[in-house]
Amino acid sequence: MYEWNFEPVLRYRHLLWDGLLGTLQISATSLAIAAPLGLLFAVMQLSRLRSLQFIGTAAVYILRSTALLVLLFWFYFAFPAILRTAISPYAAAALALGIQSSGYYAELFRGGIVSIAPGQAEAGKALGLTSGQTMWSIILPQAVRRMLPVFLLTTIDLVKATSLAAMITFEELTYQATHIASQTYRPMETYAVIAAIYFVLFSSASGLTAYIERRLAVSDR
Repeated sequence: MYEWNFEPVLRYRHLLWDGLLGTLQISATSLAIAAPLGLLFAVMQLSRLRSLQFIGTAAVYILRSTALLVLLFWFYFAFPAILRTAISPYAAAALALGIQSSGYYAELFRGGIVSIAPGQAEAGKALGLTSGQTMWSIILPQAVRRMLPVFLLTTIDLVKATSLAAMITFEELTYQATHIASQTYRPMETYAVIAAIYFVLFSSASGLTAYIERRLAVSDR
């Protein structure tokens, strides 16, 4: 029978900590790219100008149809060759994750915006607000409240996707696990520890999402 021994793996706990910080860092940077870009695409899709509608819809369709791993390789290998400049694994992973995830955030924002009654926009016009002011001051605050639980779940999916950044040697949690397993010859224990870390991280985030959803439901009633 296989004898489990976690002691060699735990000797590398500093690498596990560094990997966790790397995962959180790349997640935050990717979110900072994906959320504003997704909001921009959502507004473009809802624009009265057909050209903007077409660009926004096409961008969302292409991004949601693109494999993240392929996009990672493009940013890390292809673009540096085309632009004749080096791109760090961190920058390549953040750009690939952020841009690809923006397609999902765009649909999230669009759904939240169209869920608001048209009378809200009409009320903004009656108050003399411009379309932009109505969107930022009246529509978006209400839309954000409705889509917050789904926004958090989408963000959890983004964090899960950061494990693919190990394929371009970014030192996040999965990359560090591969390194530890090669040093300790204890892959089962290593990936068991990684699975436990991911479980605690995602279950905590899911619990927070459920709590916020319950609070919003109570306040709506």
